[in-house]
Amino acid sequence: MAGITQAKAEELLDKDTALAFYWVKRFTDPAVSATLNQNQIDALSSFTYNAGGGSYQNSTLRQKVNAKAGEQEIRSAFLSWPYNKARRQREADLFFFPVS
Repeated sequence: MAGITQAKAEELLDKDTALAFYWVKRFTDPAVSATLNQNQIDALSSFTYNAGGGSYQNSTLRQKVNAKAGEQEIRSAFLSWPYNKARRQREADLFFFPVS
């Protein structure tokens, strides 16, 4: 069975996560993006990595983040995604976990 090396796997992961971060930065309002902490950026990047840039662009989550909605609305937007509810819950928790 053909495979890839650990180094190649890490290179591909780095490219994919960089692309997810790019989509978050591109589609999050710059005024809002400037106020996001690292946990919030990481949570949105994780969502985008899994759902795709187009899904983030068209998501209620992006709309709620850009509108600076409250915690309950943003949590609901994470959890409204129909796939992998446990992962969405962890992303929502990370989004609201304080950075120390």
